[in-house]
Amino acid sequence: MSTSLKEIYFYPPALQQRNRMWYYNSTQWGEKHADRYMDSFYDALEEKIGSSYHRPFPKSETADITDEKVYYFHWKRKQSERRGYTVFYRIISKGNIGVIAIIGDGQDRDNRMRESLEKTLPHIEADQQKPQSKT
Repeated sequence: MSTSLKEIYFYPPALQQRNRMWYYNSTQWGEKHADRYMDSFYDALEEKIGSSYHRPFPKSETADITDEKVYYFHWKRKQSERRGYTVFYRIISKGNIGVIAIIGDGQDRDNRMRESLEKTLPHIEADQQKPQSKT
């Protein structure tokens, strides 16, 4: 699925996790597998960009940190996989997505998301640094 006019940005906590995902897969199964794994992840993100529905994370969980609307979805490369990731993101101007956090199943999702959001806020609010893109 191609979203030529829209982009995916990764804020620092999400960028670190994305890089860890690729590294783990490359050391376990090789670089080609890691590339396919991440291609599948990007496909899911691109599907979210094209979607008209975005599942909001409960505002009560983030109200004391920010007024930003935070959305999320759960991703697994294959339905048969036991574990996946919860991806937290925000909608940026022109429908672009800013990925705030990527949190693996089994981790303390709510607290990890809050920590990531707190680390991301200076980048969102100051708007001095453009978040890094996927490339």
